Amino acid sequence: MSYVSRTLLLLTTIGCLACSEKAAPVAKSQTLGPEDMQLVSSDKSFALELIGDSVHVYMPGSRVSVPSTYIENMKYADGRLRFDIRGLGVRIFEVGDGTEQGAAISQQEALLFMSAVTRNQAKQENAGK
Repeated sequence: MSYVSRTLLLLTTIGCLACSEKAAPVAKSQTLGPEDMQLVSSDKSFALELIGDSVHVYMPGSRVSVPSTYIENMKYADGRLRFDIRGLGVRIFEVGDGTEQGAAISQQEALLFMSAVTRNQAKQENAGK
């Protein structure tokens, strides 16, 4: 694992630990365009964004940004949004719906995010042809 991958994994781990505690609100994002979206947890400690061709994950004290094509294996099951981030050493990233301790987003928001990322990935793939 490269130094950058280890550093991002460490930041992600620290951010996830902070989410389980009383966390400060996430940073405000840039202005959203017509095909962009932002999901913010009910306690405002966590945010997911799809802006242009990138996905941004905001946690207290950290931000991970990757091309949307790096998001894999998205699913919403058992009240959890799960996805992998290819190439960063992050195997499964989970966001809860509030039934467990941690950041909460609704099933509707999770499904909208998954749909938007899938659409964005298809658009990127078609642009490369």
